[in-house]
Amino acid sequence: MQSNNKTNKRFGSFSIDVDTLEADLTNGKGKNHNIKQSELSEVSYTRFLPRFLDLCDKHNVKATFFIVGKHALNRTNRELIRTMSDNGHEIANHTMNHFKHFAHLSEKEIEKEIAESDKILADITGKPVVGFKAPGFVVNKNVFSVLTERGYFYDASLLPSFIYNVVKMFLKIFLFRDDINIQNLKLCFAPTVPFHPNSSKIGKASFNHKFLEIPVNVIPFIRFPFVNYIFAFFNYRFINSCYSIMRKSKQVLNYSFHDLEFADSSDFQKVGNTADTFLFTRKIVKKDWEERVHQVENIFLSFGDDHYLVPLKDLASSIANR
Repeated sequence: MQSNNKTNKRFGSFSIDVDTLEADLTNGKGKNHNIKQSELSEVSYTRFLPRFLDLCDKHNVKATFFIVGKHALNRTNRELIRTMSDNGHEIANHTMNHFKHFAHLSEKEIEKEIAESDKILADITGKPVVGFKAPGFVVNKNVFSVLTERGYFYDASLLPSFIYNVVKMFLKIFLFRDDINIQNLKLCFAPTVPFHPNSSKIGKASFNHKFLEIPVNVIPFIRFPFVNYIFAFFNYRFINSCYSIMRKSKQVLNYSFHDLEFADSSDFQKVGNTADTFLFTRKIVKKDWEERVHQVENIFLSFGDDHYLVPLKDLASSIANR
């Protein structure tokens, strides 16, 4: 899928899952109930996202923001969501409540989670919502059925990685984490390139379906997840080496960030707490912010050398029009 024969660039996408700190409310000893969810989402929207947006502006990147519907009920958050949309970024659906067991709800409950968030986001932006990502990279036939019935153009949830799901299974069993959900292992071997899912076997491609699955990137052969959520802990040289391997495959760039990766220790003063309260974030902020932003800038630059970085909806359109 070449967008320009002279430059040999392809279309690719950066997306960011705006889960907010709510998904990281643990110090390893249980939930912290002393922090309001509204305060957590405001920290993400007023601190984390502006940093990511600054990088997008600096490098002329238009990204996709997967938004949890309930966070868009906050007035401050709504204003930023509207501004992002007006500036050419895509606002996409990340369910209403970000339930970790989302894919295991009944089809009726799945439809409600998608529909409620859809309405809120469409009302804010004045644009139809056409893209979706499920919590935890876990999808199934019921999720795809609801999305196709509602006229969604694409899903970007599927992470076809056996390694990733085995690790999750290990954590679920040995850490007694009932909130961790595992992808159907058959889908770990689904295509790594965009495809139209078969309505009965969603891990198989169909040529008669308008709905598109854009898988999350994996490193070829070993199918190790190629997402910033994991690579934030490595140095850029290693990331670039993995990228060099990945770009030689036929995969389409769908590189995923999380808002927590743009946190700084000073951000937690807003909620009267420290980063040590948060399991994942406390590990992220141990790496100096200046070092992290330099690493992300290198990612923007090197990936941008090979790609026109556009929202996922535009990437999906370019695939559909081939």
